[in-house]
Amino acid sequence: MPPFHLILLATLFVIGSSQDSNLKLNVSISMLIQGDIGLGTLMFQEKLSDDKREFNKNERGEENMQHPEGRFVRDTVEEEPLLPPAPEEHKPPPVHQEPIHRHYQPPTAHQEPLHRDHQPPPARRSPGHEESVQDQVLREKEHIRDARIFGGNNVKQKKGSEFSCKVLILGAGMAGITAAKTLKNLGVQDIMIVEGSGRIGGRVKDEQFGGVNVEVGANWVHFSNMDVDTINPVEEAVKKAGLNTVSDDYGDVIYRYKGKNVTDEAMEAQERFSKVIEEAVHVGERKIQNHEPDVNFRVALALQDWRPVTPIENAVEFFNFDFEFADEPGDTGLKDNFKIFAHHGKDDMFVADKRGYKKIIFDMADEGGIKKHKNLFFWEYVTDIHYMENGDKKVKVETKNSKDGTINTYRAEFVICTFSIGVLESDLVKFHPKLPAWKEETIYMYKMARYIKIFVKFPDDIEAFWDDNHYIFYVDPTTRGRYQLWQNLEARGKYFPRGTNIMLVTVLGNNWERVKHLSKEEIMSELFTVLRDMYGDRAVPPEDILIPDWHNNPLFFGAYSNWPIGISKTTYQNLDAPVGRLYMAGEACSPNYSGYLHGAMESGELTARNLYKCMEEGDCEQVPPYGYGYNQTECVVHR
Repeated sequence: MPPFHLILLATLFVIGSSQDSNLKLNVSISMLIQGDIGLGTLMFQEKLSDDKREFNKNERGEENMQHPEGRFVRDTVEEEPLLPPAPEEHKPPPVHQEPIHRHYQPPTAHQEPLHRDHQPPPARRSPGHEESVQDQVLREKEHIRDARIFGGNNVKQKKGSEFSCKVLILGAGMAGITAAKTLKNLGVQDIMIVEGSGRIGGRVKDEQFGGVNVEVGANWVHFSNMDVDTINPVEEAVKKAGLNTVSDDYGDVIYRYKGKNVTDEAMEAQERFSKVIEEAVHVGERKIQNHEPDVNFRVALALQDWRPVTPIENAVEFFNFDFEFADEPGDTGLKDNFKIFAHHGKDDMFVADKRGYKKIIFDMADEGGIKKHKNLFFWEYVTDIHYMENGDKKVKVETKNSKDGTINTYRAEFVICTFSIGVLESDLVKFHPKLPAWKEETIYMYKMARYIKIFVKFPDDIEAFWDDNHYIFYVDPTTRGRYQLWQNLEARGKYFPRGTNIMLVTVLGNNWERVKHLSKEEIMSELFTVLRDMYGDRAVPPEDILIPDWHNNPLFFGAYSNWPIGISKTTYQNLDAPVGRLYMAGEACSPNYSGYLHGAMESGELTARNLYKCMEEGDCEQVPPYGYGYNQTECVVHR
């Protein structure tokens, strides 16, 4: 099922107050930077199917953290060795390390948000010249952006180096590495990759917790929207790498309500829900065939008389729908999402390997000749992308190195941007000139899913008091989605060794809006309350939790993208359509499997091949002047 997500909190307050008949504008901008996690695993398990949003999606210039969401102040953890460095003469200034994952500690109620007390330097102005309100706002926004890039550290910025190549790739996640490997296989050698974090993998990332490696990002190989014979390239890569996986049909589940096992009642409700989903699929097929307007999934379910009322009905819907999309039916479009339920040729594969899911991306990097300090540069946070420059190198990308403060410039003939939808929607990366309206409109129609993993560690000296099922579903009597989805990571001895004493709780969608404001101790207390409701006095308080927060990480701002209501297959093409020499790729850009890891792989390869045809054969995609789907007289090119 879907993987996790992350979110970034930025708040801008413009407060107007009047005194003594005079109107004063007090403008203050404060950004709550809750930790950058470097969790690139966004659980990109998007399989070449449009089924599971596990993809926890990342792909972007920087890596915010690796997994879902870097939202709180985290501990600094040493990253494992990445790729072997190239000869010393190619090395840029040495860097330290990406702060990632903390055994999460959000600010307490009495703490000032990170960086709030760090005031920007006073503006310089000529005698007699008062700084305008607009100038103040722009200056403070720049200060906030730098605070996020440098993690609140006082890093002295200085002029860095200038680099040049034929093709520049922004982001070293699945899409970026796939694009680089594809171009090399096609004969293009002069390639560089800049990555905002200190590792490759994007939203595919594992961390040490409780004595084992846990996947804080993508975790499954998905087969949604696929037939039995459909080839999923991620599956092939996993098998080639020899990763340990466990087949998962999501059937090993128990439902608990007020301490009782209510699985039989839940299975009855699930049987009804499955029939309703089948009919909803027919509604989606009819709408496509008859060119009818899109509706949200809630409408399709209601048309089949599914209106969940009881706690068990809400729990069943949450497990079967929200866990897939990281959103409720009312926020999910029907026409381009029903296929996830229509075809599912194989059971999904849960990756449980001490080497980490990321190994498949490391292997691809090795095959593509991608070497750190040679053609791969870490900690380079992209701030500005110029894609219509004069001269032979029409692309100029400016970066700030988040470790040594150098401001570097990369010039290229073409650029492939693999940033997540969350980053593209943020104000942290500037495009010059501004992107055309047809592209921006499509970008802003998407949103990043909120998929948050909470790993829960219990004392080593206790015996498991929970059920020996992989999925343990808590039926909350009043609140839909409140700490409801638990995974036993040592169930039946198939995942981690017995005695590991680690469980995983997934928080989805709107529920995260409340949880994100709680302290670590408050969350642990709430989790224990739920456990006591399920297991009574047998329950034992957890001793630690790990929350990889992709949503606040400035390299991701979310777990993975969700196909919005109102986007058709035609207008979707605007998302990755090139603008001059600027190309785009990433899980959101996948024409068939958006939101999945294999979708990022599909998009990276497709974009690389399209770029090669344009660059070497002169066969460039001709995008209509107003974008795809905005002028009925234009011929639509279906790619």
